[in-house]
Amino acid sequence: MRDPRAGGGDSFYAQSGGRPVFNPGNTSPFSVPRTEAVPRRAGRDPVKTLVTWATVLVVGAIGVKYGYPVVMDQVHAKDISAVTADLENVAAGEASYLKLNGTYGTDFDALSIPKTISHVDVLSATGSDFCLKGTGVTGGVVRYYSPGRGVSDTPCG
Repeated sequence: MRDPRAGGGDSFYAQSGGRPVFNPGNTSPFSVPRTEAVPRRAGRDPVKTLVTWATVLVVGAIGVKYGYPVVMDQVHAKDISAVTADLENVAAGEASYLKLNGTYGTDFDALSIPKTISHVDVLSATGSDFCLKGTGVTGGVVRYYSPGRGVSDTPCG
């Protein structure tokens, strides 16, 4: 048996002559047509990036324009209801203070009411009438209470 490394013949391990294989379609064995695609530029497409950011900004602006007032209306409505509830609780304390002492009180400690969420002030208190002012936590809501009118946004006595 012949050693396959010895070369020659049709052996798989035969020595190559060092020449490229002749291709009859080319005029030269070194002229090979380019078949790969043109390589893309590294990085992101600046137009696509610009369009994406413009879309994000437009959607964000629309959200702020229409979403923010809705949220603030809800916050304002909650603030109004909290001030109204606090004024009615203080008014109930004033009514019970009137029954015990015959006059309305000006001191919150004497009224024996729980702590309010809103800032409530007694503007005036006489033997027959009183006026309360309630300011919301955000400061944008001011309501007044008097026994004759109830909760109102117009100042009393």
